[in-house]
Amino acid sequence: MHPVSSDGLTKLTRLLDSAGEGMAFPQAEMAAKANAALSSLVLVMAAEAIACMSVENGMPWGKSYALTAQAMMETASLLLEKGVHPAQLKDMICQPGSVGVNVLRALERAHLRAAMIDACKSAYAQAAPHPTHQEESV
Repeated sequence: MHPVSSDGLTKLTRLLDSAGEGMAFPQAEMAAKANAALSSLVLVMAAEAIACMSVENGMPWGKSYALTAQAMMETASLLLEKGVHPAQLKDMICQPGSVGVNVLRALERAHLRAAMIDACKSAYAQAAPHPTHQEESV
């Protein structure tokens, strides 16, 4: 991985800060940071699927997207502002016989968590620094 220039770091920090709270990462963590940030975009696909299901059940598209986005923002707020662990969130919504526990079970049957982990591992392997190969002299 190539070092970032001071000017490049300033521009990147400004860009990240414009999208929310920017965090500084040491060079050694940049591949993991990029992987986490970009892999999180998978949630956009999840939001679209959730909205589509709501439309299928009679909700207009606009309301469906707004409701889905709001639920995702509130969940992110619990993680970021309140420090709630994702496992705690799962326990909060997965009460016996609840819709939440039934949704989670369906996702587990589809191996969604394992597929997401595999996708993130694949993305990290691509983003991780690779040792440079020097040409052998003859």
